[in-house]
Amino acid sequence: MISPQDAVYNVTDSRPRQAEREQLTCARRRVKEGMKRSSSLWSWDLVTSSKEVRCPFQQVDDWKFPQTARHNITGYNLVRRFSLLKTPAIKKIRNPRGPGILRLGKTALIHPTDQVFPHGLPDEFTLVFTLLLKKKTLRDNIYLFQISDEQGYPQFSLDLNGPDATLSLRARGADPLGEPVGCVFRGEGVESILDSGWHKLSLSVQQRAASLHVDCSSIQTKPLEPRGELSTKGHTLLGIRATDAAAVEMDIQQVMVYCDASLAIQESCCEIPGARCPPDAPKSRRAAENDLEQPVLAFNQVIHTQIYQQADQRHQVLTGSGTLLPKHSIGSP
Repeated sequence: MISPQDAVYNVTDSRPRQAEREQLTCARRRVKEGMKRSSSLWSWDLVTSSKEVRCPFQQVDDWKFPQTARHNITGYNLVRRFSLLKTPAIKKIRNPRGPGILRLGKTALIHPTDQVFPHGLPDEFTLVFTLLLKKKTLRDNIYLFQISDEQGYPQFSLDLNGPDATLSLRARGADPLGEPVGCVFRGEGVESILDSGWHKLSLSVQQRAASLHVDCSSIQTKPLEPRGELSTKGHTLLGIRATDAAAVEMDIQQVMVYCDASLAIQESCCEIPGARCPPDAPKSRRAAENDLEQPVLAFNQVIHTQIYQQADQRHQVLTGSGTLLPKHSIGSP
């Protein structure tokens, strides 16, 4: 079997580049081992029955969507599909602002696609990450989300290149033997998620376009050539480093796939520090937001006051006769 990492390609060349093949020799073995473990250790309570609809209904928190959009939400919660809350190697951190925080990086997240998306992905969907990237991660090229075929070649992939500050979408084209299709997002919106802070990244995938939203702000919309149907016989990856197939160190609050491309602009960012909740969000959610923001504002005010006081003391303190004191006479040896 050819590993997903052995089949890296860009949107203009469907053949794996020779340099990448040599660089990823070790990655092949690791990914294969991860695939074998994922097949044997899969949690049975997540295996879906043959009666499951293409996109199951999802219960969502009241603060996530406007009241008019909270019903009939369908999609896949990848935190549950990957059984992350039951994985001992993943640290769980309480979060008063939103969903619990999951600290990734100890184990590779690779699972059979037919157990993550039993009926494949819909033609149009929204992929949402609420994440915090670690500083060491920013030096790498990582697969945030990837679906490979049974030979290990990417069918759909969202890749983040830290050094280049780009976010790339790659997908199999409508012609199975033709070139892959895709688009590249760059600029301030992509650069903002590299500041080691919390961000919500939403990718809306439509039939002929892809739109990127960061922290509930529209960043870019790119044209997208027709995509082919995805096979469910491969594997789905989350947070894998491209160079060696190792797990990427990052924190997440959610990874969702909604079966509606329009939900990228409807989900709120209440769990992101500094973001505002919609007016109809529950009071408890807005209170949590304020409780977290007020100490920060108070701390900033104290720091600014101290800075101005020190500057005033050093440069503007006068003696009784109006003579400016030397700088070393205030708090200096």
